[in-house]
Amino acid sequence: MWLFFVLIFYIIILSLHYCSNSRLDSKRFVIAYFSIITILIMFRSESVGNDTDQYIHLFNTIAEKKNIQEYLHESRFEVGFVYLNRILSSISSDPQILFIVSGFITAYSFARFIYQYSELPWLSSLMFMTLQFYDLTLTGARQALAIGILLFSYDFLLKRKFIPYFALVLLASAIHTSSILFLILYPLTSQKVGKNFFIYSTIVTLLVFVFFSTFLSLVMPILPQYTNYFNEGGDSYSNSATVAIGLMLGLWLIMFVIARKAKKRQIPITDRSKCKRIFTQYPKAVENVFAVSVWLGIIMLFLALHGTILNRYKYVFSASMLAFYPNALNGIRGKKRSLLINVSCIVFVVYIIIIYVFRPEWQSTYPYSFFWNK
Repeated sequence: MWLFFVLIFYIIILSLHYCSNSRLDSKRFVIAYFSIITILIMFRSESVGNDTDQYIHLFNTIAEKKNIQEYLHESRFEVGFVYLNRILSSISSDPQILFIVSGFITAYSFARFIYQYSELPWLSSLMFMTLQFYDLTLTGARQALAIGILLFSYDFLLKRKFIPYFALVLLASAIHTSSILFLILYPLTSQKVGKNFFIYSTIVTLLVFVFFSTFLSLVMPILPQYTNYFNEGGDSYSNSATVAIGLMLGLWLIMFVIARKAKKRQIPITDRSKCKRIFTQYPKAVENVFAVSVWLGIIMLFLALHGTILNRYKYVFSASMLAFYPNALNGIRGKKRSLLINVSCIVFVVYIIIIYVFRPEWQSTYPYSFFWNK
């Protein structure tokens, strides 16, 4: 786990060096930090990440198939991901090319998102490391790639350009089916959300939670590949996993409340004219869209108490927390700002250390090794 502490220390050093949060310092920070992260994601070995060996097997299987259409009928994997493997296998027979290509796209997307949308890139990067987004890029390459594509679609969601937004969501869904849920953000964010939205969505969520078995019987015929995840004997009902999701739910709820209660200061006009980053161009729209997106992620976390597979669906919406929470904290004035930031950092690091120490098998992120050392 020494690498984890090195990466955290690296964030601290970079944040002290690029401390102004200006456009130039933010860009330099993101490039310096995510250059390392990109290398780690792209060149990991088979032993890093729970599903890495399965992706290698899939790549080799698809490479050997003569009739790809026949394979699609019998495979549980999405058509886009199958064809991605097919195309890459025609370029190289080494399955590492899959992690190089998907890893680069994923890392670049997260780096760009943090640069474009976060007022505190260093805190966003720390959250990326400690709220298990980094772990997802290593153990769930398929969904991480889909989320990376969805992060680009935020640009068009904010600008209300439906066609490119819709196209990107469909592309992400062709990689991981859960991404189709992202379409709901377009109608929900057509205007500023108020208290009624959160009240009504809470009521609906509670009804779904109470009558979850009935709801599941309606959904599973549409998504039969996920049926096994909700069998009572499966990992979805692991007590330790449920406790972890409960703790995560509590943490995300606290962050959401803090972010909603924070009094946002307006970005000076001079800063907006100099900076072309998206959060300066659409500050109110960004806050509104991210609030809805994070809230939907929290709803998924709550429902995940019935089956931990739904924790994966949380990621469809929750990447926006990487900017939503830091932006809210950055808008707080006085000593309260420093206190909340410092306490948040400590809680984030302690949270992930507990998971790494007591449940390392959940992600298998560490010990890390490069593919050439296998």
